[in-house]
Amino acid sequence: MLQYIECIKDRKDFAVLSGNDALILKRLQAGGHGGVAGGANIYPHTMTSIYNKFIEGNIEET
Repeated sequence: MLQYIECIKDRKDFAVLSGNDALILKRLQAGGHGGVAGGANIYPHTMTSIYNKFIEGNIEET
């Protein structure tokens, strides 16, 4: 996780995404930009809800 945070902190010229569905929220909280969610093929509403709730500041609802 520390390498991920350092990458986000040091580089602002590209988006940093999570490749693990279970870590998308943690990555967003660390400053990431989203994720490549395989689970979105099965649970598209759930995965978009996680992102939307985070952007709205409703993390406890995710």
